[in-house]
Amino acid sequence: MSLIGKKALITGGSKGIGLTIAKGLSKKGASIILLSRSANLLKHNVENELSIIDHTKQSHSYIQSDLSDISNLESTINTNMKLFKDVNILINSAGISQNSLLLKTSTKLTEEIINTNLTSPMILSRLLLKPLLVNKPSSIINISSVLAMKGTRGTSIYSATKAGLLGFTRSLAVELGGKQIRVNSVSPGLVKSTDMGKGLHFENCLNRDSVDQEEIVKTVLFLLENESITGQNIVVDNGYLC
Repeated sequence: MSLIGKKALITGGSKGIGLTIAKGLSKKGASIILLSRSANLLKHNVENELSIIDHTKQSHSYIQSDLSDISNLESTINTNMKLFKDVNILINSAGISQNSLLLKTSTKLTEEIINTNLTSPMILSRLLLKPLLVNKPSSIINISSVLAMKGTRGTSIYSATKAGLLGFTRSLAVELGGKQIRVNSVSPGLVKSTDMGKGLHFENCLNRDSVDQEEIVKTVLFLLENESITGQNIVVDNGYLC
């Protein structure tokens, strides 16, 4: 599969799943815009982690933005709209985890989790709708979680945001399907190679310790390639939900 001539905005691009997806898409020829809070990490990733396989059609860039600060998100995107004029892939991967009972979860942390995990994908999808329409066929992929479908202790707010992301995916797919914009989601299981997954253990049918991030990348690429799939959620969890 070649993504030469495609351009993707990927949130959470400083590390973890977002960066791994960005690296996978760049290896297929896509131009990447990374978005995250850490300008230093983003700069390093653009200069050292992303591949260039076609110098004439491929370039990478980054935008520093804190997705938990919704009040500044729209102005940041509008200020950089020239950078997004040829975007046809949006991958909402940024996320904040939770490891606290609801009783001990502050209002501030609750707002940060909801803004980063759920509100920002909604706003980014709306703000980038014009270039996605101009450059169709386009694709939006939201990174959800198996915890959207299976409750576990200490993740009530996080799970709610990821479940909301699934509902948003399905409804937006109906709304945009006739405009040649497909909307899907991927729900990973436990990924121990990320900060979010360190020290955790999930029993699963395959008796594997963790989901490999490369398997998530393969799933994203599959969704980008198969133009008959929209409004779907693909679970990549080693059988945690079995």
